[in-house]
Amino acid sequence: MSNADRAYLTVLGWPAGSSEDDRIEMLVRAAGLDPYNARLAVRRGSPQVVCLVDALIARDIVGALGTMGVRAAAPVRSAMEALPEAVRGMRVGRPKSSPGMLGVKLKDGSTALVDPDAVSAVLRATVATTRTSIDSGGDSSGMMSAMMVGGMAGAAVHSALSGDGPARKSVESRAHHIVELQAGDGRRFRFDPRLPATRADRLTPAGERMDRLAVSLAEACPNALVDHSFRAFRCPPDVLRTASSVTGTKTVTTKDEWPLFEFFSAWIWLVGRG
Repeated sequence: MSNADRAYLTVLGWPAGSSEDDRIEMLVRAAGLDPYNARLAVRRGSPQVVCLVDALIARDIVGALGTMGVRAAAPVRSAMEALPEAVRGMRVGRPKSSPGMLGVKLKDGSTALVDPDAVSAVLRATVATTRTSIDSGGDSSGMMSAMMVGGMAGAAVHSALSGDGPARKSVESRAHHIVELQAGDGRRFRFDPRLPATRADRLTPAGERMDRLAVSLAEACPNALVDHSFRAFRCPPDVLRTASSVTGTKTVTTKDEWPLFEFFSAWIWLVGRG
């Protein structure tokens, strides 16, 4: 952990019976938040990231919250980055040679053995990528300036005021259905609908196939947290990414949720360890 490292202060649960004002006061006293931002954090619910703090004082803040009955954690950014990358699983089952274990078949043909009792979490998530295009049909330099000032809304206003006619807008969205199995040793195995499947399974919607896999893994792993909360998770601002580009009269904005899920996955694994 470097001196410049940061930690993501996280509230996992509040004391029973505590009011909103009680919770705000706890964050103000323990973490030094101002009341306004503390109120916003409380209203986001839990478990959620409250704020970024210096990693050197994170443990003290978590301890102070603990004395007030707040369950908290503060995963450190460097620890997230040090986790092994998630690997794609092709299929999962019980190997004949080790029926008490889960065998995850990997893309390279090898099989990774996982003790189901040591699986810490099973995540079921839908990760979206969205591509929005606006073609003004007019002056591209004016469009770029409008984008810099007002984003996609600015681009639309520029088109309306420039006399070039209405902007043509198109939105392309893609949903990626995934299941992730997190082992207690830090390994993470990620499954998607491209898994080998029977003919009947191929006729089943992707989301339903992943739901079935998540249920199957949850039943096989008695100690695992089963989490479906990614869509409701408020990712910290330093992780959010939106890319924009202007080519001629066309402005394209891409919103990619994969970096958010990568953060969420590492966050889940680390907060499970306090």
